[in-house]
Amino acid sequence: MQQKTERLVYIDVAKGIGIILVVLIHIIFSSDSFNDLSYIRNYIYAFHMPLFFIISGYCLFQKYHDSQQIIDVKHALYRLCKKFLPCYFLWSIIYIFLLKATNQPVDIMERIRVVITTKGIAPLWFIITLFLCEFFFVIAHKYLMKRKSFYYCFFVILVLLTLLSGSKYESIIAALNNKSILGISVPIIILVLFRFITCLTMLYAGYLLGDIFEKISINKLAAFIGSLISIGLMCYAVAKTQNYVNLHLFQMENPGIFMITSILGSLGIILLSYAVQIHAHWLAFIGRYSLGIMIIHYMPLRIMEYAGKLSFMVTSSSYLAVFLTLLITLGCCGCIIFVINKKFYMSNSKEQPSN
Repeated sequence: MQQKTERLVYIDVAKGIGIILVVLIHIIFSSDSFNDLSYIRNYIYAFHMPLFFIISGYCLFQKYHDSQQIIDVKHALYRLCKKFLPCYFLWSIIYIFLLKATNQPVDIMERIRVVITTKGIAPLWFIITLFLCEFFFVIAHKYLMKRKSFYYCFFVILVLLTLLSGSKYESIIAALNNKSILGISVPIIILVLFRFITCLTMLYAGYLLGDIFEKISINKLAAFIGSLISIGLMCYAVAKTQNYVNLHLFQMENPGIFMITSILGSLGIILLSYAVQIHAHWLAFIGRYSLGIMIIHYMPLRIMEYAGKLSFMVTSSSYLAVFLTLLITLGCCGCIIFVINKKFYMSNSKEQPSN
């Protein structure tokens, strides 16, 4: 895995697989007609959001692994703000507007509150969390982490903090009893902080994964076999534990199992993407626009709902219907993104995506 041009392709393929899984699970829970497919929820939730943070860390390794590189923090902050914050606030406003326009119940003040506190409207929490994680990385990389060994030590600390926060979150929230500071709910602050720690752990896992891959040579067949082993082990762990996870709400039955399945599943997807990249340019295309798809498919346009109804007019099989719904939803998202100016922030095809 040495060639940077190849990395651009297979990382986009991995993002394409990731966003398809995100849309798929949202489709399944968008309609009662897909209830018989709900069993796959734990398998997808076991790694699908951590995958994007691990990919981000992997890309950060490509950008910053040269210890002699001079980092301009102001430029990095400007780049991150330009990339993420307009998306976060603009689409938050559009989300609220569409709820009102479609006569769906909405507490505007509550929506504004969750945006300001970065609790986020699903899936916009991902954007602000990724922004915070990448900015933390840039600061830490410039001022603290001069040796690679420090990354491994820091990663171990993050893992321990994630395990501790995941296991104690519910008891801490219960003890706080909805206390607030300056009108801001303390439980929300705790949720945002603990979720940030967990996502930062995944980002550094991706960075260290990039460091490991830089040192080894692997062919496509070995990568494919490795992907099957990693994904197989992840599925086995989920099947045996049925570990429930919701990273948005920071709900984890067993944070240790979640850490294992997150890394195994993400590693499996990255290896699989490397193995099939030559034949998966359509996945790479989807991956380049994953941020736009992530936002648009979940907007109150009810794309998934209407696509599902249309699919069941064609077939009574829930498996075929969910596949058709997925195609229609991705197609609609693609059309909306195409209409938007290609230089808009959601189109990022000229540089290596980091989310």
